[in-house]
Amino acid sequence: TPTPTPASRAPELVLAELSLNAGEDDAEADESLVKKKKKNAAPPAPANGDNDGDGNALDTDTVSEGALRFLDGLWRYDHRTRLTAAAALRSDYVCDCGAGGAGGLAHLDATAGWEEADQLARYYDALLDNEAAADAHVDAAASGDEGGGDGVDDAEEARLADWILDIVDSFEMAVRGAFLCLAYVRRYLALRPATPRVDLQLLAATCLHVASKCEDVHYIGIKDLVSCAQFVFDGPRLLAMETDVLKTLDFRLAVPLVLDFVHAMLLALGNGVPRNVQHMAKYMAEVCVVTPALGEARTSRLAACVVVLAHYYCEAPHWTRAIRRAIHHAPADLEPLAAELHA
Repeated sequence: TPTPTPASRAPELVLAELSLNAGEDDAEADESLVKKKKKNAAPPAPANGDNDGDGNALDTDTVSEGALRFLDGLWRYDHRTRLTAAAALRSDYVCDCGAGGAGGLAHLDATAGWEEADQLARYYDALLDNEAAADAHVDAAASGDEGGGDGVDDAEEARLADWILDIVDSFEMAVRGAFLCLAYVRRYLALRPATPRVDLQLLAATCLHVASKCEDVHYIGIKDLVSCAQFVFDGPRLLAMETDVLKTLDFRLAVPLVLDFVHAMLLALGNGVPRNVQHMAKYMAEVCVVTPALGEARTSRLAACVVVLAHYYCEAPHWTRAIRRAIHHAPADLEPLAAELHA
């Protein structure tokens, strides 16, 4: 039997069927519209009203006010009010150097922009803070001196320095990594004076491994260090020593070097420093780092002596008002150490 067409059906049946189909189509359309609205709708705002721009709530109970201000400055849509990279690096949240103060660097305002003077003041203050923290850590541990042990004389430390510099030169590593390594070795020995002599090479290799991670793009591997030591120790011993070194140093790896202070002092002197004085100061700073007899001197004071003597050796005015303000030390503080360095 052929299917009846709408024309052959009763009018009331056709109207009822069309009405039913229309209702189903409307329901499907409404459901599709609801899904589309839900998809395009903005995410619900968190209870505290703060989010990261993607609808993820920020826990303001655990995030500091400084962090929130820092993020607000970075997330601003208007590029004219958004924090630049330089401004972000100078922010209190990133630097955390304190208000400080220009101190002896205030005279830079006349020759350089206030931003440069402020950055240099913060940099110098950070160096002093790190130096004071490292010295305080060693002094606090001195009361619990282990005693005993073979001790390390200057000749042994000089041989270690030569061995470290040979490795750095052979593997084309950052020279600053060698100086940082020696600083770690001296701090460790100051905290652990009873370290046996047989472990000195292991200690030097471990400190070089740690310093290389801080200074080099591709740090030196454990196998290379074991090979350079002619397999006196193996990889597991070096890793165990690395754990001991990091715990002993209390993970204080940001150690200011004489090179760092000399660099800051020369920057404070401005562009008027002769090039030969700059080279002489850098050379003397490197000599100070690898000279065991000067290892116990305060780093900032030793750097001040280097800057003064570099001017003196190059026959440049060595005790001007600008130099006195840049080195932050009085003549009486420098005379004994300068005489020792000169000798």
